[in-house]
Amino acid sequence: MFSRPRRNGVSHRQLKDDRSVFRSLLRAVGLELLAVVFHVIVQLRSLYPPEPKKVVIKKSRPHALARCAVHIIPTLFSIVLLALNLKHYYIGIHLTGEITNDSTNRLLLQGAAKIQELLITSSLATVVFDVIRSALIHGDGIPLGLLGSGFAFTQLSFFWSPDFWCAVWYRSKIWRKTLVVLIVIASGFLAVTAGPACAVLVIPRIQSWSAGGTFFYLNGSENQFWPKELSYDPLGEQPYCASENATSYSVCPSSGYNSLWSHFHNVNVSNFVQTGTKLPYAGNLSGLMYHFEVTSPTFQVPLQLTIGAVRNDLPRIPTDPDSVHTFLHQPHAASIIPVRQLTIDWWNTVHNISIASPHNIARYRYTDTVDIRSNTRQAAANVRCSQAQNVSANSRSLQFPLQPFASGKCRDTTVPSLNTSRTDHIRYSWYRLPQDQWGPQVTVGAYIEMPWAIGHESRIIIGCSIEARYESVIVQHAGPNYAFHSNAGHPGPSYSVDVSDSWLNALTPKTPQSGPGYASWEPSTIESIITASGVGDSLSSLTGATETIAWNGEKFADGGNRTTMLEILIASQIADGLSRFGSHRAFNTTGSASSWPLWNYERATGFEKKLLQGRPALVKPTSSEDVTELRADFAINGYSFKGTEQSDKLAMAVFVAHMIIALAHTIWVVYHGTSSGCWDNLTEYFALTQNSRPAYKVLQNTGAGVRVPATYRHVARIRVAKYPESNKADRVELIFDEGRPKDDMELRPLADAEPRPISHNAQEQHDDGHHAHLAEEEAAYQKTLNPIQETSSLDPENASQKPLNPMPPLTERIRPEKERSSSSASLLPNDKAYATATEYLGYIEVGKEYS
Repeated sequence: MFSRPRRNGVSHRQLKDDRSVFRSLLRAVGLELLAVVFHVIVQLRSLYPPEPKKVVIKKSRPHALARCAVHIIPTLFSIVLLALNLKHYYIGIHLTGEITNDSTNRLLLQGAAKIQELLITSSLATVVFDVIRSALIHGDGIPLGLLGSGFAFTQLSFFWSPDFWCAVWYRSKIWRKTLVVLIVIASGFLAVTAGPACAVLVIPRIQSWSAGGTFFYLNGSENQFWPKELSYDPLGEQPYCASENATSYSVCPSSGYNSLWSHFHNVNVSNFVQTGTKLPYAGNLSGLMYHFEVTSPTFQVPLQLTIGAVRNDLPRIPTDPDSVHTFLHQPHAASIIPVRQLTIDWWNTVHNISIASPHNIARYRYTDTVDIRSNTRQAAANVRCSQAQNVSANSRSLQFPLQPFASGKCRDTTVPSLNTSRTDHIRYSWYRLPQDQWGPQVTVGAYIEMPWAIGHESRIIIGCSIEARYESVIVQHAGPNYAFHSNAGHPGPSYSVDVSDSWLNALTPKTPQSGPGYASWEPSTIESIITASGVGDSLSSLTGATETIAWNGEKFADGGNRTTMLEILIASQIADGLSRFGSHRAFNTTGSASSWPLWNYERATGFEKKLLQGRPALVKPTSSEDVTELRADFAINGYSFKGTEQSDKLAMAVFVAHMIIALAHTIWVVYHGTSSGCWDNLTEYFALTQNSRPAYKVLQNTGAGVRVPATYRHVARIRVAKYPESNKADRVELIFDEGRPKDDMELRPLADAEPRPISHNAQEQHDDGHHAHLAEEEAAYQKTLNPIQETSSLDPENASQKPLNPMPPLTERIRPEKERSSSSASLLPNDKAYATATEYLGYIEVGKEYS
């Protein structure tokens, strides 16, 4: 015999096997259409070739590996996403790429996330189909309710449908049934959660990204920066703070005067609360809405943000609007002075760093803001003032609020220093409240006299209690164009402080003639600020029985009034002065103030690299002087992959679970080397069921639906069938166990050399015992198979017509062929095969082709 010629040294058999592997690969990844087109155009050149027989089970590791190719793309994609999210990858403030529009890029990434979801679902479907197919071919079978689980497992509703719950109680070996059910449930859970998981991991989010940091050092001990008792010595380290131009320095207690005067000069009693909440970058700092910026006369002290709350602006008890005291916070100036220089150095470093640096560090240049945080302390001032008091010329009794300020309770005390002379301007005075009555937490008291009204022998006086504090806090800075501000609290010391009279005098010196607010009556700086605010203006226009009643009854829509405006004025002065204490120690104060350099700001070797990596980048002082060590950390915002959130971890768990299932399936299939690609789509499922023997008994009356739970549990198998008119056992069918004796459905592994047909004697004995039972089903059977005949018998007009497809009784259909009546000749071709005795020989063989 002659063999077919070889092509380029390769046999036609090998070429056929290679094409078969390639077609298995295309089918596995959902591109079988390409193979069909190639088959039609290149090989057959016909659109209507006869359907060939197929090999159901192939013993070939290349085929097995090709059928697992559906796992490759989603697994590789998952590995890339897991690596990006675990190792972290910073993109920048914008999504980079050929398309510069962030909205378009996000839309494309959403499409990529959806593709990954579909790939994972396809991969899981391959596993489910393989398990179902294996149970149908080799195992104990699959119940009716789970036959379509390969298509339905992606729908969450399938798992509370009767198809699932009624079918899982089918009879089978425990381990096999458990394996099938667990794989279907696990695949369904992963398919449902794959969509959210892909959206979380594929689409980068704007997140905070750690971008370096370092320790820095202050020249002095903690007690020299944040003492419990503040004092000022005019002959000590800061003699310039006692001079007439003290407000022109940035490190004196009164250095914030110009900024505070300007701020309150531009507001009034009716709008000061609203005006203090207009900075967009600081809208929700620490949950507080009231804030304004404070500048310094020179560049030494950076821009600061004072934040807090006005008493009526943020009530703790909704039913009691007076239940909150007014307070303000301001960062400690000495701590933020070196941080500002570190910020400048950080920006210079990220813009000058080599592109060959570690990838994330090199991409820091693609941010537009940097967030700097330092664990330090802030200055705080809590102020509560009494209601307006009408004090006559001969009285020196005043009321001052008691702690806790939220209670609003006051106590009378005699103020010997109260000036009883008439005046036409505001007078502000400090007063030491007895600690045995007001407690140690009240730092100092103050009272404000309004101008005397013409013709009156009394005036309005407001008494205020003040608590000055230092609190541990995280100071934050959002970049060169933003102010330093206090953010969330930080575990650490927090305590009230006492202040000396000398420090209070340095805080509120006389207004310099060159500064704003100067008047001939030589007001103090705080008197100039109160006057500029207009809080004491227009008293004569107030309605009411007296000015005092009108003052106390006046309220505005935003919660402010004249008393709370005085509280804010005093709190801002105290907080600003407290924050500047010790700030001169951040500089080397030799020489002109305008050229003071930073104290001990010595960059270490490799400063740039260490700064971006978060290692100590400044040289630590080695002198015997006291040094306070603090730390500043940098963070940037931008699109990034960073799997740190709980949602990221759950999404990564979904990806890992899918990869484990895909890997286990691949190893199992390749190790055994046998695989099948049949019946994994609806078309082939329909073709299989259409070419299989109807299960008239177990699926009786199911043509219009299934309602009985037991029906879902009937087990189906795929077996090889042989018909008498055929010499080969080459037909596969989906069969249900009809409850007949074992010899009626003789199933055996095909390891035996020859098939063993069913005995006719055994068949005849079985028929005798079942004729009575089958006769009972005759009416339903004839009604099912001959609906036209039934219709004809009911329709008088068609009574003369004969049925189109007369079917023999069931008792006749199961009799051996030699005993059948001649009526069998009238059967349709498709029904004749079922009307003959079918022999089920056993399981499907490996490598054999079937029809």
